[in-house]
Amino acid sequence: QLKTGAEMLAVYKVAYPIKETFFKAVAANWFVCLAVWQALAAQSFGGKFIACLGPVSAFVCIGLEHCIANMFFVPLGIVVGANVTMWQFVAKNLLIVTAGNIFAGVVLVATMYSLIYGKLGERITGKTA
Repeated sequence: QLKTGAEMLAVYKVAYPIKETFFKAVAANWFVCLAVWQALAAQSFGGKFIACLGPVSAFVCIGLEHCIANMFFVPLGIVVGANVTMWQFVAKNLLIVTAGNIFAGVVLVATMYSLIYGKLGERITGKTA
């Protein structure tokens, strides 16, 4: 069963259209960044664990795309016999997912955070915190 599941997951991740893959990657990295921000706010190890658990579990359960996770699961499917080539994985999934993850981390999280709390916001409004 494990072999069949790995094969199906590899085929599934490569089969999505580019636009859908990109948006799934944006959403996934937003959840990952949310987990990191929450973990930074927590004081104890248990609090950090719980802070990460919710957002990461959500992106996994929803079936979103993250480049680091895909770098393990898709090659695993290929190794056990999925009808997917490494080229298909890189061209149809990895590059698009990486771009979506970077976009989410840079534009949707870091830029917005800087606009609200940081130097970028000070430049635009002219006010210092």
